[in-house]
Amino acid sequence: MARTYIKGDFDRLMKDASKIDDRLRPYLFEIGYEKWSIAHSNVNRSMVMISNIAESLNSANREARELPVKKLLQFMMDLVMTWNNRNRMNAQATFIKLGNKYNTIMRENLFLSDKMKVMVSTSHVYVVIDEIQK
Repeated sequence: MARTYIKGDFDRLMKDASKIDDRLRPYLFEIGYEKWSIAHSNVNRSMVMISNIAESLNSANREARELPVKKLLQFMMDLVMTWNNRNRMNAQATFIKLGNKYNTIMRENLFLSDKMKVMVSTSHVYVVIDEIQK
């Protein structure tokens, strides 16, 4: 039950389990299905790495699968661009304090990055060269 992604499958398995022991359903309900069941999770599963990116895409493109290939590819491209943009916007709007350990790592990375040379290949591709190893 914990690993099912569809609430209908969860309900079917819950009925089967209740036939074995009728105390199970009230006990699990009291805990809260959302705490242990993927199907009842409050998290937006389309953006969570469930087990791999294919499962995330499959859950998001269920209706689009019936489209002609060209429209399906356009849908998929738009979907990934939307996800990337939303994640980028969320990341840019996130301001949290890092612990001392991570601040130290960030300072070390900043120091090391000063010794690297970045060369533009295309508008989206860059080459980074460690100038120390020349």
